[in-house]
Amino acid sequence: MKGKEQAGFSLVELIVGIALMMMVMASVSGVFTHFVMRGVRSADLNDRQDESRWVVSMISRDIRNAISYKVTTSPTSPTSLQLTVPNSIGGTVSVTYNASAAGLLQRTMLDPSTGDVAVSLLGNANHGTAGNNDFTINTSLSDKGKVAQVDVFYRVKQNAADNVGATTRATIYPLNDLTPQ
Repeated sequence: MKGKEQAGFSLVELIVGIALMMMVMASVSGVFTHFVMRGVRSADLNDRQDESRWVVSMISRDIRNAISYKVTTSPTSPTSLQLTVPNSIGGTVSVTYNASAAGLLQRTMLDPSTGDVAVSLLGNANHGTAGNNDFTINTSLSDKGKVAQVDVFYRVKQNAADNVGATTRATIYPLNDLTPQ
């Protein structure tokens, strides 16, 4: 009588096969997790970059149309930009940009004719914040002492440890003759 032929795998072969499959699956899931997390970080950075561009666009529009201009800077407090801007009904509004306690840029509009004040935070604290040196204004003057150009820098960081953040810079040329105050 001949010996029986073996049909199937031995227990040792099954254990080795399962162990090899688990190692392959662990490495594949690690790579997949890495790419998913990279996509999330990229989307977050894109959101902060969009936010930064939007804020600088708003500031640029106000500077271009301003009829009065004042920048306040000091080593101990964040930059503050104060503008007087014509409104749609022939009057003016006072617009101030400065850092808020929430770590966002704050835009305050005051209508001197009515005393109405509107304060809005520019940005989303869930996307990131701006610290003391993350909003700066530099002014270049013409020969006549008028504002020739304004350089705006704004950065939104994910958190306080983020050294890079989403940064937007713009050079604005005012449409009116502005004298710095």
